[in-house]
Amino acid sequence: MKDDSQGDLSAIYRHPGMSHIALMVAKPPKRPNTYPDRHIDCQEALEIELQGFIERAQRAGWSLDDIERATRTLLWAQRRALEETAKLEADLAIMRAMARAAR
Repeated sequence: MKDDSQGDLSAIYRHPGMSHIALMVAKPPKRPNTYPDRHIDCQEALEIELQGFIERAQRAGWSLDDIERATRTLLWAQRRALEETAKLEADLAIMRAMARAAR
């Protein structure tokens, strides 16, 4: 879903056994490529949702330290998964090219 005004978009995520969790889709970057202060724009776009995430986790009984450790681990795992997926896709592309060349 594209928002030409670059305003916030809303979506609902439904998970079995849970009611709904409202998610705000962060505003997109002001420009498509790297620019000064891009990281600040990203922080501002994510800040409200992150605050809500932390508040919900704390209400569920998690400490701020628990949340920070878990979030760091999840971010690390996500990055590793993306890196591994990219490597696998590159390997598959090479194997497909080799198979085509062998025909």
